[in-house]
Amino acid sequence: MIYKVIISQTAESDIRSILDYIRRDKPQAATSFGNRLIEAIESLSVFPKRGWAVRELSQAGADYRQIVVGRYRIIFDIEGALVRVHRVFHGARLLDPSILEEHPDEIEL
Repeated sequence: MIYKVIISQTAESDIRSILDYIRRDKPQAATSFGNRLIEAIESLSVFPKRGWAVRELSQAGADYRQIVVGRYRIIFDIEGALVRVHRVFHGARLLDPSILEEHPDEIEL
């Protein structure tokens, strides 16, 4: 089964900010890492159930999952044949549930 992957505008903004930060010191590394992030997100269309539950949200009963690329966490959920990417942020940062939108503006990949 192929899943449709949607990325929130917030997650897209997260990615731009991450790459801008990396680009300041290592422009080529930013391009390479950006490609790795996009490949990981696109791969959710085939393997959406890989990764694991987001521990900060599991006690609240939320069904969010995450995969990690480098030091960054990609937070997503699965609803039927749809995968929604909500946020991308540094793994050292604890996830505050309030940063996840209920109805994000979305972009189809």
